[in-house]
Amino acid sequence: MLSRRQFVAALPASGVLCDAAPRTRITAVQPLVLQGPRTHVLVRVDTDRGVSGVGEAPGSPVVGVKEGVLALRPEVLGRDPLELDALFRVLLNRAPGRGVLSAAGAIEMALWDIAGKLLDVPASTLLGGRHREQVRVSVASQPRTMLSVDACREWADRLKAHPAGYTAVHLELGAAPAAPQAWRDVIRGIENCRGALGADIDIVLDCGGQFDLPAAIRFCELVAPVAPLSVEDPLPAGYAEAWTRLTGASRVPICTGGSLGARQDFAAFVSRRGCDILSFDVRNTGGLLESKRIAETAGLAHLPVAAKSSGTVVSALATAHCAAACPDFTLAQLEAGRGNWMDDLIVREGPLVNRGHLTVPAAPGLGFVLNGDAIRSNLAAGESYWQ
Repeated sequence: MLSRRQFVAALPASGVLCDAAPRTRITAVQPLVLQGPRTHVLVRVDTDRGVSGVGEAPGSPVVGVKEGVLALRPEVLGRDPLELDALFRVLLNRAPGRGVLSAAGAIEMALWDIAGKLLDVPASTLLGGRHREQVRVSVASQPRTMLSVDACREWADRLKAHPAGYTAVHLELGAAPAAPQAWRDVIRGIENCRGALGADIDIVLDCGGQFDLPAAIRFCELVAPVAPLSVEDPLPAGYAEAWTRLTGASRVPICTGGSLGARQDFAAFVSRRGCDILSFDVRNTGGLLESKRIAETAGLAHLPVAAKSSGTVVSALATAHCAAACPDFTLAQLEAGRGNWMDDLIVREGPLVNRGHLTVPAAPGLGFVLNGDAIRSNLAAGESYWQ
């Protein structure tokens, strides 16, 4: 096993992993699909040194991710897993596109897991080192009806009593009607949620990209008294000048990026100040290194970053490693951490999230041991466990 000194000596000035590293070879790339309310694609990469790594890509509603992994497999077999960035570029050049980017990102995630295990360090150390040991986490949740004060109180009580101890919540607003009376109801519902939660739990308002510019400006003005942590995706994804105009007009922070892909999708948001916070999803960007580079790009304009993942505990822990390596990181919205089957895919003791924070694993690689029985219990129809 390489020492840390030997590994660093093998790096060029750019920090990219190179051929001077020991010649471990990739022997297998195996995807499988898990079935929950939506599907999730796990990918295991094996090597000739008996070390394996696991990554995750989104399943539904993204189409063809498993097929993308299988199509990319010939490009990585026989290659050194420590050639992380070089391999990732090969995969992107093979067949660029959203599904392939997610497939390549799952393989890249697994390579970080392997690299950390080979070098006996956490993935966050290889990404440049940790700026924090814990990552603040939020959860998507809302009452059965925001227009009922009693329903909001019941919801807030349940949230406050959750073992995860969340200190931030994402309110997913759904479609906002056009009628003025209905708009007043939306704002009243948000005010009810704030009143029930109190001042100690932050609120992120997830708008789902549903507004045009005048509506987004109006919405942000109306919710400003509620003091949301941010208004997320008020405009459709992808940069347009409207984002810059909204950010300049809004009294509340504007966040975007969770559905965007690689660095080029974020560039205009940074250079043209199209938001106040950039959010990435490691399953969409192409993995950990590309996400770290997105954070570095945001840092050039002194913009903080956030993250989101509707994936399992695998992508949640990968997100934690990336977040730990980002100097100015704010919040990670995770589906994992609720204490359900997604958390049970790894061997663990106690809840994944405590006091609203996820502890970054200290073990090598991504820092988890899979629970094979839980994976077998949640395989999608027609799927088989890894050989």
